[in-house]
Amino acid sequence: IAVPYSMTRELFIVRNESRVADILSIPSDFIKDVPEPSEADLIQFYNDNQESFAAPEKRAISYITFNVDKIKNSIKISDDELQVQYKNNLAQYKIEETRDVEQYLFNNEEDAKAAYEKINKGDAKEFSANKIDLGKISESTAPIEVKDAIFSLKHGEVSKPVQSQLGWHIFTTKSIESEKTLNFDEVKKNIEQDLLEIKISYEFAKFGNEIEDEFAAGKTMDEVAKKFDLTTHTIPEIDAKGIGANGSEVSNLPDPDLLLPLAFNLDVAVPSSLTMLSDNASYAILRVDSITPKRIKALDEVKGITIKLRKDQVKAR
Repeated sequence: IAVPYSMTRELFIVRNESRVADILSIPSDFIKDVPEPSEADLIQFYNDNQESFAAPEKRAISYITFNVDKIKNSIKISDDELQVQYKNNLAQYKIEETRDVEQYLFNNEEDAKAAYEKINKGDAKEFSANKIDLGKISESTAPIEVKDAIFSLKHGEVSKPVQSQLGWHIFTTKSIESEKTLNFDEVKKNIEQDLLEIKISYEFAKFGNEIEDEFAAGKTMDEVAKKFDLTTHTIPEIDAKGIGANGSEVSNLPDPDLLLPLAFNLDVAVPSSLTMLSDNASYAILRVDSITPKRIKALDEVKGITIKLRKDQVKAR
């Protein structure tokens, strides 16, 4: 069935129509003559938008912190302790025998045996393409299949061909460094550092346990701080977003991402458990001193901003 031209023409016009439009944007600040809202209007707007005038819950908190440095500075390590540590751990200061090794690698036993006869007589030039410098090797790093062949050689000796998964090998030793034990002076600094880390870990845990024991015995934060020569830090007002009394972000709370949620999950006067901070080198104990619950501010407190918000609403219509 043929569609009449009059119908297709109208459809074409509708589908391909384009328009040019001008848009006039009028910012709300351009509107000046907005009347003052009536008292009844203001009260209604306030009642309809009370969450906009809410003061969040705020808490007064105190905390103490201590870090590894407080423990580290009190630890002393004597030479006698270092000597005992050295003698008790001699095995770890042993250096394995090492051999500077070259190998000649062949695809089959026949070629390896023929090469051995020449290399063993000092005629190795024609096998330079087969030579590989393996560098220094110890028994613990040598491949199991060829370890005995390498470590049974004397200095300068040439091994008979030995097979591995890679092919047939002939080894020579360029030099041998005998096993030795490092002397005390060579490892003293390393022993001291290792022993210091062990002692710090032990004393740090011990110090934290002693602090927790004091709180468990009913001591106040100020009493605990005084006993252990720590400082009690106090924040008189902070909300769950870290905003203080002056409306600015509180800057003297360490690790707020960790301690703020902790502060808002504690009861008043109940100290937190010992909490490791994100630097993995510091601990904190926190206490909530008081709680100011969330409240809706009275209209008289927010009348100015309420009038402005109501006027802005009228302008936007």
